[in-house]
Amino acid sequence: MLLAAVSTVAMAQQVKVGDIVSVEDVNYRVTSLEPALMEVTESPFATGDIEIYGELEHYDVVYKVVKIGSLAFYNGTDYNPDITGVVIPEGVEEIGFQAFIGCCRIAHIHLPSTLKKIGNSAFYCYSDYGSSLEEVTCDAVVPPTCGDMVWGSTFNKVNGISRHVPCNVPKGSVQAYRNAYGWTYFAYITDGEETSEIDVDEEQGIEDIDAYVGLDITKPMYDVLGKQVEGDYKGIVIQNGRKYIK
Repeated sequence: MLLAAVSTVAMAQQVKVGDIVSVEDVNYRVTSLEPALMEVTESPFATGDIEIYGELEHYDVVYKVVKIGSLAFYNGTDYNPDITGVVIPEGVEEIGFQAFIGCCRIAHIHLPSTLKKIGNSAFYCYSDYGSSLEEVTCDAVVPPTCGDMVWGSTFNKVNGISRHVPCNVPKGSVQAYRNAYGWTYFAYITDGEETSEIDVDEEQGIEDIDAYVGLDITKPMYDVLGKQVEGDYKGIVIQNGRKYIK
């Protein structure tokens, strides 16, 4: 019994920040030992209805999963038809840059009450593939901070999920979401009692228009990592000091 206990402690001491644990084709990376934290990291082979664990035991230590990392379910192309659903558990505080970009077959997105931040283009879909999304539900009373074009572009009305997808929020939070950057994307926001609806067919987002004003398309383009890209590149680009999605 003592030998087993010593062996378990020794294995736990070998765990390092950056170690990967795979469960059902979803990869989790250790980001902190004290406290014991993990994030979902690149999982290009995940398929079907994905369940993300809020806690994961690794060498007898329970790690809390607090983040869906950047490009977590990006499969290397513009379109990932393999993921049809996802459960994001309580405890997750952040969804990273382009975490679900191209995952256009997801029908329902349910976000936890603990969520505080959603990165750029986290749920972006390109127009070539459409979107199966039917509704978004967020349990956070305070609207999570959104990056640019989390759901789509209000300037380019072709790309992105439909702005007519209903957004369900906690009771008493409708106006907070209506006035929060990123959440104004949705035409219909409701808590089941109060509803805010706007005519998005007549609206344009100034944050998107600004990206194109004065843009010199003859200048070189770079991705978010600073690598120069060609004209057929799709994703977030920086050109002539402006950032936008192609």
